[in-house]
Parts: sequence; structure tokens; C-alpha cells
Amino acid sequence: MQADSIPKTIVQASQQMQSGLLTSTALVKYYLERIQKLNPILNAFITVLEQQSLETAAQLSKLARKNLNMLRNVNRVKTLVNDEGQMTNDSLSQLATKLDALTLVAD
Repeated sequence: MQADSIPKTIVQASQQMQSGLLTSTALVKYYLERIQKLNPILNAFITVLEQQSLETAAQLSKLARKNLNMLRNVNRVKTLVNDEGQMTNDSLSQLATKLDALTLVAD
């Protein structure tokens, strides 16, 4: 990951993660690399739990992907209902298909 693509604020990081442009794993790897590079000079860290950090980041990235997929499916289901809250033509069969897909993603 390039330094110029790293978010400068927590808000930017959150936005990039929600949009799928950034994962927890990528962000943690970037900062671990920075620690490895700069800590011999700065001597800022006594202990770095690299493996534990990567495992936690991987779990969070997996959870974020699952949640993002679920939200995308919910948005697809919402498009089957018109502005008055009524089901559109053919939306019952489409809804059944979408709900089956949503259940698969949620499991």
C-alpha cells in the first residue's frame, strides 16, 4: 500500500473501509511496516504483537466484507418496493430470490 493512499484521518479510514477501498488487514500491514522501518530509529515500541494484530485485522476484514455484502443485498431488496411502499410488478418472485441470497450471505 502506498503512503499517499493511506487515510489521514479516522473518518477517511472509515469511509474507505465502508466503500470497500480499504481493509483492516491492509491498514494494519501498512502500520506494521512503518513500525519495522522507523522503530530502530525512534525506539518507540518495546513490544509489537505483529501476528496477533494481523490475525485480528483479518477477522475484522472478513466481518466487514460479510456486512458489506449483506447491506448491498438489503439495498437490492429495497429497490423492489416503490415510493409508496408497494411491491412492484414481479417483485414477489424477485424478493424471494433476494431473500434466499441474503440468507446465504448472512450464514
